[in-house]
Amino acid sequence: MLIARAFLAIALIVFLSGCSTIFDARSQKEKIIASYKAGNFAESAALVEKKADAREGTGDELMWRLEEGSAFFSAGDYVKSIKAFEKAEKIILDYENRAVVTVRDGKDETASMLTNPNAIPYKGNYHEKIMLNAYKALCYFALGKAEDARVELRRMYERQKEAMERFGDEIEKAENFAKKNNSSMENISSKVTEFKEIEKSVTPVSNKALGNFANPFATYLSAIGYLSDGSYDSAAVDFRNLYRMDPKNTLFRKDLITCAMRSSENIPRELALELPEKYSMTSNVVYVIFANGMAATRKGITIHLLLPPPVTGYTGVSFPILEYFPKPYDCVSLRDSAGNTFRTVRVADMDAIIAREYKNALPAMITRIFLAIAVKETANFFLLQAAKNDAAVYWATVAAMSAYKYAFNTPDTRCWQMLPKEYQIVHFPKPPDGKITVTPGFQGILPHLGSGDTANAKEITLNNEKKISIIYVNSPGKGVFSVSLFEFN
Repeated sequence: MLIARAFLAIALIVFLSGCSTIFDARSQKEKIIASYKAGNFAESAALVEKKADAREGTGDELMWRLEEGSAFFSAGDYVKSIKAFEKAEKIILDYENRAVVTVRDGKDETASMLTNPNAIPYKGNYHEKIMLNAYKALCYFALGKAEDARVELRRMYERQKEAMERFGDEIEKAENFAKKNNSSMENISSKVTEFKEIEKSVTPVSNKALGNFANPFATYLSAIGYLSDGSYDSAAVDFRNLYRMDPKNTLFRKDLITCAMRSSENIPRELALELPEKYSMTSNVVYVIFANGMAATRKGITIHLLLPPPVTGYTGVSFPILEYFPKPYDCVSLRDSAGNTFRTVRVADMDAIIAREYKNALPAMITRIFLAIAVKETANFFLLQAAKNDAAVYWATVAAMSAYKYAFNTPDTRCWQMLPKEYQIVHFPKPPDGKITVTPGFQGILPHLGSGDTANAKEITLNNEKKISIIYVNSPGKGVFSVSLFEFN
């Protein structure tokens, strides 16, 4: 009777589990991401839209809506992109507006013990919530709705502020959860060397992040929003924060000096001798945003664990780690009709931002894996003990439990993949005829030499009747060089 009930429970778990509980998110998105990296943005948007609609109402919907928003943004369908991001935002707010602990949350945690962490609804990472509003702002700029864009930028600012304020609480919560279950990083690393190696590998990348949950691209985009509204004062505050994050960044230094001199903000003493830009940053100006490469994403590896009593031996468990990708280009070089050249400068390392958040989440991730393995292996042990007097039932139990453990040995690779590896920015005054040549560039090649991937160079003409022009360049893969133009007053 016990074994029959166990088989029924296993069948019920398999039936009720979501797609990502058995098939990891990374493998589900392979065709979509391959299409996106190849520059087939319309195709990837159609594929992910279909998948997102099919996953509506499930614990994975948020992830699919974020990917859908990115794909439509890259395809130039900004209305559909906004709709996808609004659906994602609604899901996030639903999770955040719940009570601290609910029956539903408890059910999800229990399900994750019986299956894997994919059973817990995907609630999004801090960097994803910040980027959601950044993308919405860009969509509104693309549609010429600058005021709506600035609303999103204010929401983005609140998201970033919230993330930085909650940072300490999140770390403490994760550490307490780990200690409660006797699975601190020190305790686990002494027994499972793979976890120590994972932490060791992610630390150098994580250390490149400019502050906890601070996203310099979001801050810079906020400054562009203020400048588009004519406010040097507010933009200077953002540039001051950027300068504090990275005092050596030449773009941050120059922008802070320029905005401070044209507002009531004080200029840092160490920058007093540096010169500001000679042109306006609020009108007749071009801002170039370069989304370079693909951001770090999660992939599964197998880790071998020594099983605790009463079970003995080893078992393999899938665990998500970060995978990094090379950047297609080093920069974007721009030339106007008068021969003036400009080159983008990196403002945000998205790999570092993602790695920082991943590292912070490691203790809780590892604890959940340990608890889930303990539950499954202990259940397996007692079921086999109950069936040991009947050979047929015993081997049927072995087969069923093996299939059950194999089916749910799935790493939680859910994340927003269609983000760039890094963001670069440059700005300059509009040329009189509005003509600009945009070319992918390589490290060490001087812009004034006109070198680079000239086969992918684009010629664009600005509308000089518009105060602000944003040239958005997206290069998710080598040879893919998409240039979009957003213009508004």
